[in-house]
Amino acid sequence: MAKSSYEDTKSTNKLLWFTFAVIIPVAFAILLAIIVMTIAGINVGDQVSKYTKNIPGISSIFSEEEKPAIEQSTGKSRELEQKEQVIMQLEETLSGKTAMVEDLEQQVKDLEAKLEAAKNTEEENKEESLQMISSSFKDIDPEEAAPIFAKLDKQIAVKVLGNMPPGERGAVFAAMEPELAAELTSLIIEKN
Repeated sequence: MAKSSYEDTKSTNKLLWFTFAVIIPVAFAILLAIIVMTIAGINVGDQVSKYTKNIPGISSIFSEEEKPAIEQSTGKSRELEQKEQVIMQLEETLSGKTAMVEDLEQQVKDLEAKLEAAKNTEEENKEESLQMISSSFKDIDPEEAAPIFAKLDKQIAVKVLGNMPPGERGAVFAAMEPELAAELTSLIIEKN
């Protein structure tokens, strides 16, 4: 009986040695590999089911109830990837449109600056024309200038008379009909 208990202890020691030396390190290595692959983005469950579906006995581990859930999860992952691609495309389109809007805004600013410059040039041209016309009336006798002012548009007459020196303007008013002179004088006063 002493031998059988010694043999039992010896076989138990071999079993313990095999468990600690082989089974536990292998199980740890497999668990570590699964964790590393999961972190790397590999779906370990899908890969295991893919390779073990044709092995009899092991294929029954993945029951028919789990397969639709796995397929549904895979479908959701694909759908999520597609939506992420759509989002990336929309972001690219948005950045392109934003750049186009910025270009158009710059064009608007440039056109506004050109318009303002053109307005300033036009005003300067009008002012120069007005100065030329006013100076040309300096050489005309006030009695001859009065009928010309009577036939001019009142706003133009006011601008030309407003640019004439006061002495010449007074002489032209003296040669005009009193009603017209009074009306043009009041318009000149309102303008200033």
